[in-house]
Amino acid sequence: MKKKYIIASAVIIAIFVIASLLYGGQGDVGETYKVKLGSIKKTVEETGTVYSKRVNTFYSDISRRIQTLNVSVGDKVKKGDVILIYENNYDLEIERAKKQIEAITATYNESVKGANFQEISNLKLQINTIETNLNFAKKNLEKIESLYENGAVSQVEYDEAKNAVTVLENQLQEANNNYILLTQEVSSNVKKTI
Repeated sequence: MKKKYIIASAVIIAIFVIASLLYGGQGDVGETYKVKLGSIKKTVEETGTVYSKRVNTFYSDISRRIQTLNVSVGDKVKKGDVILIYENNYDLEIERAKKQIEAITATYNESVKGANFQEISNLKLQINTIETNLNFAKKNLEKIESLYENGAVSQVEYDEAKNAVTVLENQLQEANNNYILLTQEVSSNVKKTI
């Protein structure tokens, strides 16, 4: 019985082998084409905007109306082409120059008119007051320094006294500088630039 099964299995296997050899090469037969000489290419369609690498924007340093515009967006221009023509407004330019001259003259007159007597007097009073307060602060600092060395006052009190002297010295320097500026005549360099 075993032999029968072995022989039957061998026959079935042989049938499958023969069938696959006969029909295996044909499988799904699709359409066939003849080979032709040509090129292979693929076309891609896209939309977009192309910008030039050289885009120049021009601005006028004066405000004038345009009389004629000889080009429009996208036109090609060459060196020497007249792009636009301004309206004639020389009267406006002359008026602008006159206004500039008036402003410069007013600045010059203001700078050379000199100091006001009342301002000078007030500044001298301020300097005297600061000097008096500074002398008092220096004397106070000497006393506090002596007390600090003997341990009678704290470091904070000593630092506050030193700071008061420094603040008053700075105020005095500022007041003196303002006094010099107020009483000083306009230099020749300022007169030349104005």
